[in-house]
Amino acid sequence: MKKEIALIGTALALALMTACGSQESAFPNASFDVGSGPRVWAAVRAAFVSGKSELQSAVTAKNAAHSWRMKTEMRLHPGEPLVTTAEVSCPDHERMTGKLGQSHYEAIRVGGEAFVKANEESWQKSTATPDFYPCGDSPGMRAPWAIMNEGRDLTSILSKLVDAGNAVAVRGPLVRLDGGVCQEWTVQFRHPDKNGADKKSPADRKMSYSICLDTGTHLPRQVVMGTGGVVTTYYDWNAPINIQAPTENIEVAKQ
Repeated sequence: MKKEIALIGTALALALMTACGSQESAFPNASFDVGSGPRVWAAVRAAFVSGKSELQSAVTAKNAAHSWRMKTEMRLHPGEPLVTTAEVSCPDHERMTGKLGQSHYEAIRVGGEAFVKANEESWQKSTATPDFYPCGDSPGMRAPWAIMNEGRDLTSILSKLVDAGNAVAVRGPLVRLDGGVCQEWTVQFRHPDKNGADKKSPADRKMSYSICLDTGTHLPRQVVMGTGGVVTTYYDWNAPINIQAPTENIEVAKQ
């Protein structure tokens, strides 16, 4: 009991120090104005939880959700961003839309069928498998037009990296984002070399993703790659989402 009281006292002291110190966040539009109550409670929890356990809690919370939306903005190229929005209704319904300049794309996946089209072309029909959907522990399959991981659930991917010991999760600041308070975590790992070996040498590319987890629900609010080249925002958790397979202008995709 004395040890627990000491830990709580240390956490409270750290909370006060954090509130007064300088902070930085990887998330665009994030604010540090979260109030003293959430900040103190987050600091108390910090004495008892780790990045690994918090990411596992995030995956557990996501697995319990039956629907949500993800919007990914990819800005790693000149000009307008590639914006991909994914709507998920578990266990096996998903709709994705993509927009890059004047071009637009759409993909619908229902059960064992997948449909995709670009602009005003006909739907191209192909086969979908259970791993296409970001439900349960699966991160899902990225959008057909994706350049990076647009359309995939990065929460599951980052948690598996940390759980396997291939990455570390470093606690960041507590921030207010999109009307709610979330705890920022930075997941750091090294990109394997061309032979697949994860050598810890200066030649390796050090990679990082920042994920902000809602302090109340543990659900992810946003994931940022590096310094912001790719940003994924999660929203509309458990909202009604109706997804139906197309019935007209369908062609069988060539294998």
